[in-house]
Amino acid sequence: MFGLVPSVLVQTLFSLSLFLFVARLFGTMAEKIWMPRVMGEVMAGYLIGPHLLGLWMKDAWKAYLPSSEAPILGFLATLGLLFLMLDTGFEFEKPSRLVRSVHFFTLIIITTIPALITVYVLLPWTPLIHHVGSSHHLEAFRLILSISVAITAVPILAKLFQDLNITHTRFAQTVISVASFHDLLLWGALSVALAWGSSSFSETWGSTSWITMAGWELLKPILITLMVMTFSFIITWLVLRLTLFQKRSVPLCVLLLLLFFLSAWSYQWKVEGFFVPLLIGVTVRIFLPEHNIQMFKQAISPFTRSWLAPLFFVSVGYQLTFGEGFTWRLWVFYMLFALSIQGLFVFLGSKLLMRQSLRDSLHYAIVFSERGIPGIVVASIAYQYGLIDQALYTTLVLFALFSALVVGIWFYIGRALGWVLPGGEHMHQAYPNVEASK
Repeated sequence: MFGLVPSVLVQTLFSLSLFLFVARLFGTMAEKIWMPRVMGEVMAGYLIGPHLLGLWMKDAWKAYLPSSEAPILGFLATLGLLFLMLDTGFEFEKPSRLVRSVHFFTLIIITTIPALITVYVLLPWTPLIHHVGSSHHLEAFRLILSISVAITAVPILAKLFQDLNITHTRFAQTVISVASFHDLLLWGALSVALAWGSSSFSETWGSTSWITMAGWELLKPILITLMVMTFSFIITWLVLRLTLFQKRSVPLCVLLLLLFFLSAWSYQWKVEGFFVPLLIGVTVRIFLPEHNIQMFKQAISPFTRSWLAPLFFVSVGYQLTFGEGFTWRLWVFYMLFALSIQGLFVFLGSKLLMRQSLRDSLHYAIVFSERGIPGIVVASIAYQYGLIDQALYTTLVLFALFSALVVGIWFYIGRALGWVLPGGEHMHQAYPNVEASK
């Protein structure tokens, strides 16, 4: 059916069952040792992937599990990411207050601009400058490394906050909003770096100045955001006004249509599509009444949290690869370099500009030093385009996983000790999915 031969169906269904089993198993084990559940899911994917289990049991692995480039696997993983971000957007309470907050714009500035400029300027005087890729494009390399230091992992933070049951808090919503906003800007900067370092740059842009090219690449995420907000507003207006949309199943169908259509446009424009469902969720949250929101959450949240989101993170671990030439000395240097720059700027900005306490400033510094999945994506794309070498690629991937682990352990310890989050809200002691699983 649909051109799928039985062997492909067997691989897909078997891998789905195995992915869900190891996600549940390793996620639970991770929570038992104060690690974030999401890191257990990523670790599970790597253990059963082609670079570990595939090396030990080659014949059985090839017969029952797909290759890391399997299109069905990639589609299901992307679907899990889209629904995770949509579900996260539904959790926002009165998001318009966040945008009106002075802290919102202050955080966007201190998490984006200082690290970008500092890394770009200092990089030629560090050992990292010797790890330019095969393209030998120094300026694009410097911009890529600046982005890798400043970027934040929205998907892992969203899943971590769900696991900790703090998505509804002002702190979590501020972090997700700011991280999404500043990552949109950084994905635009990534497009500039890729276009700049591309071998076909002169063919694509001709005699056009690099400033014009950079302006267009940075404008694309903004246009996507405006398009998402406009379409979401129109759909919510129709839901509220037309009798046809009062039927229970119709609004959900329209919401999914909007999700897939706008995400497709985003990927078509080479802007990472996982920001689109978050924007849709937040916009719908602003304009629709509570009973519609609860209907969406009841329809989407259970299967997203139980299998779609874990499937995405297992797939991420499943597709992890590591390059040659890696040294722990390089990794330690990059870790200290990245954490000291981004962490220090966010900490000082929170303390001096936002007048936060030492602990609250430390909360912000740690959470915005987390790279996670976007860090891995940036490393993979940069290596694919020849902007970085294999050793630096492996360094960026390992640091992305390490930073996610540190953030998860930090907040799990905070929950156990009863820390108060910025804004005066307490972290819950109970696991979030206990009630849902009963």
